[in-house]
Amino acid sequence: MAFPTQPVIDTCTRADENPLAFGGRWLNGISSLKIASNRLRADTGEGLAGWVNIAASPDVEAYIRMDTAPTNAGEQFYFFARMTSAASISSGYAVRFDKDANRVAVLRIDSGALTTLAADFAPTGDGGGFGFSITGNVLQRYYYDGAWHALDAVTDGTYPNAGYFSMYTNNNSGRYSQIGAGPVSSVLGGGGSVSATGGIHEPLLGRGIGRGFGWR
Repeated sequence: MAFPTQPVIDTCTRADENPLAFGGRWLNGISSLKIASNRLRADTGEGLAGWVNIAASPDVEAYIRMDTAPTNAGEQFYFFARMTSAASISSGYAVRFDKDANRVAVLRIDSGALTTLAADFAPTGDGGGFGFSITGNVLQRYYYDGAWHALDAVTDGTYPNAGYFSMYTNNNSGRYSQIGAGPVSSVLGGGGSVSATGGIHEPLLGRGIGRGFGWR
């Protein structure tokens, strides 16, 4: 088993950019994400951006590296896939890193309402990363600590179609780079082998979107 199978689509290594654009490849919504000192971050308190092109396949993966892990209380970073809109919180799936519990969660989003399908402790931090793949109705989470590790997979078939990738953070202390996203491939794209770990399970949560996504 390999993850990721797709190469990086945005290294974030370029001149400062506000809002995030990368030659028109990213669209911004709510508040903006930006590039500062070769790192991705929110411009102010939160930021959302979506990849402008819809994925070529519903079987996709997405991942990102945390050069500096978030330090603000309650800070979270979401990477969305199979979304019905590129630059708004619509419907689809997400992988989320939670600063407070140091956990990687996978969620379903139904018109902006969040349902946590699984959430596990992940020993990752500065220089780490996280991501997920969706193949059919199987959602597989990963975290990075120098190597990629798989957490337990979950199944959900609510959104089977191809969609958009997007990213959201509710605060601005984290610094990110090496963004990867694309169709799952049988050809290894630079990730290498993956070890499996079950993680520490937490109760499943069903939540509305709340303050973190910018609606009051």
